[in-house]
Amino acid sequence: MPPLGTFTLRAGLLLAFLAIGAVGAHSADACRTAYRTVEWSKLKRLLAANGIPESERSFLSAGAEKRLKELTKSDLNVRGAHCGIEQVRTLVLGCLNSTLEPALQAVPIDRVSREGLWGRPGISVRAGVFIGMFHACRAGAMNAFLNH
Repeated sequence: MPPLGTFTLRAGLLLAFLAIGAVGAHSADACRTAYRTVEWSKLKRLLAANGIPESERSFLSAGAEKRLKELTKSDLNVRGAHCGIEQVRTLVLGCLNSTLEPALQAVPIDRVSREGLWGRPGISVRAGVFIGMFHACRAGAMNAFLNH
């Protein structure tokens, strides 16, 4: 059996590909009315239910919000402009909500990441999974709705 780090990396990569696929699958109906506050509420409940401490939940929310704001209206392609920047940002959160729980369940709750992520060393492995899945969902949205 491979060491936990190798398993975690492989599981994370597999789930990241699934997340990117989830954005593609949701892109057809991405312009549906979705509410960012609802998606944030779901995400915060999901993190709390999976043992992410409050300090890390705040850190992850702030980091995700910062990176969502990097997706700007001026970068939207025709399809993205039809949806609007807020719906594209909300789609990222929806993707994260639909793919994060299995990824969180794949890693131990009490492990600490060896790498500093988003400028913060010593975060939990589960927080690292959140960051990886967030970037996978964001990349899927960028591919579908932004000029690149």
